Amino acid sequence: MTDEKVFFKYQKIDKYCIKNLSENQLYFRDPTKFNDLFDCQVLLDGRASKEDWIVRCLDRGMPLDEANALLSGALTLGVCRKEDGILVFCPDDEDREILKRERYWDLHWDLKIESIPGVCCFSKNDKNILMWSHCANEHRSICLRFRFGDGWISDNIREVKYVDEVYLLKAFDEDIESKVREVLCKKFSVWEYEQEYRIFLNANAFGKRVVKYEKTDLERVIFGLRISREDATSVYNIIRENYLSNGIDVDFCKAESVRGKYEIKYKKIDDIDEYLNGLEPALKLPDDGYICW
Repeated sequence: MTDEKVFFKYQKIDKYCIKNLSENQLYFRDPTKFNDLFDCQVLLDGRASKEDWIVRCLDRGMPLDEANALLSGALTLGVCRKEDGILVFCPDDEDREILKRERYWDLHWDLKIESIPGVCCFSKNDKNILMWSHCANEHRSICLRFRFGDGWISDNIREVKYVDEVYLLKAFDEDIESKVREVLCKKFSVWEYEQEYRIFLNANAFGKRVVKYEKTDLERVIFGLRISREDATSVYNIIRENYLSNGIDVDFCKAESVRGKYEIKYKKIDDIDEYLNGLEPALKLPDDGYICW
């Protein structure tokens, strides 16, 4: 049975990972930079009567005659069309610059960039080979095991639902903010193996990107199959200085492949010095990275 309080975070080891570990903080990414281009797209079905669109203009402080002129201009430009007395704002990609330039973006927003919250991602699956490859630098990094106690993090973590069709929000739906969050928790079903959970941080154009977790929330660090001696040592030193030296117990495990199967298993590290000394050093390359032998 899955422990509802336990979550895993696959991490690439870089200066940001080290900083977040040292300061016991979670980083909330800009979802428009996710590797899945379809992730966190919030699209509106811009169908409403002319009267509804006029009301929206008036709510934004626009005079009635200017509102009528704006809608007429939208029809002329082709970023809006008329169907059985309904005005439909469903812009194609090439129309978006017109929308922004001609003030229509405030009427039909596919979720304006400054409205998108930051996202922090976790998984319920700690032994997924693809996750190690995609999110932990091809097994060269780490996976963190958290057990979150009661508090803001536990109250706000949400399960991702995997779907096959894009859901369009209605332009005039009530409680649009909560429905936006529902859409942000939907992903294409090909990603179902991730077993993902998310926390959102509404930071007003990403003004704030981090949230502190309790140091006792971090239970375990799992080293990948290909981690280098330098990276593993850096992580261990950070945990030793900021957790172990303060009486916080954090386990260390190493990933191992299961012979004859497409599986990995974890073994607790009893002698960390022996483990670190037994790792291969990182091999520096002349281009943009390194590999571990």
